[in-house]
Amino acid sequence: MYRNQYKMMVAGFELRCHAYLKKTGTKQRGDLKVDYQCINVKGAPCKYPAEAMKFKGPWMELRVSSELRERIPLIYVDVLRNYDRHNPGNRWSVLRRLLNEVNTEFVNDAKPVDVRLPDGSKAKMTRREAF
Repeated sequence: MYRNQYKMMVAGFELRCHAYLKKTGTKQRGDLKVDYQCINVKGAPCKYPAEAMKFKGPWMELRVSSELRERIPLIYVDVLRNYDRHNPGNRWSVLRRLLNEVNTEFVNDAKPVDVRLPDGSKAKMTRREAF
């Protein structure tokens, strides 16, 4: 990945969590703030020069963009489990995206499985029929 003509290798992401020290907007003191940081192979933050081809002076930390975040196989549900943010009815919710995929596979799966019936016998039916 290049920034200001400087090549960086993003080896992973670090999830950071800290509490707000004071009330800010809708956030209360003590509410948790979570963010991601790009890290290199040594586990240090990925940095690039503030100006192209100037390797002296200030360096900026590479922020995790939504494009990079889409590549992360991670679901983070905070300890407060704020349902409004994770509600499967919310169009952008990670849970909705996961459940949509599971539901589509469940509804379209025609492969029969063995199911034990209440009388002890076995029958073959789809997972949906068994459910």
